[in-house]
Amino acid sequence: MASELVGEIAVAVGGVLSAAVPLLGNRANRKTLRDDMDRDIAAMNALPEGHPAREAFGELIKRQAEMMTRELETRRDPFGIGLGVGFIVTGMVVGIVILRGDLSKWWLIAVALAFLIGSAALAQDASKLKRDPKGKPIHD
Repeated sequence: MASELVGEIAVAVGGVLSAAVPLLGNRANRKTLRDDMDRDIAAMNALPEGHPAREAFGELIKRQAEMMTRELETRRDPFGIGLGVGFIVTGMVVGIVILRGDLSKWWLIAVALAFLIGSAALAQDASKLKRDPKGKPIHD
């Protein structure tokens, strides 16, 4: 009985992890804004002085630098992300236990609250925003 429950929970957690891992991707193979800027600077420097495209490249590089500055000022809150995922996984585990008939159906209220709190925390904390040192979003 207990081993079946552990097996069902392991399958649920494995499904969530198998869906999440590809989303993380391989960071080493990603193109970054800095890579684009380096390529654009090299292309601009290859053009002769006075070429009309040099000015266009200069403006493009300036916009990319502004975007990179904004990107460096924003971050995600890893603690909040972990907490949100924890609430969602807890809701899944309790939901499985309820479906097996081991708990009263009233526990569905707790499952719904866990999913609601976890989803809200994940939505807020996974967003890249300006944050204070405690991780709270700063609204300008």
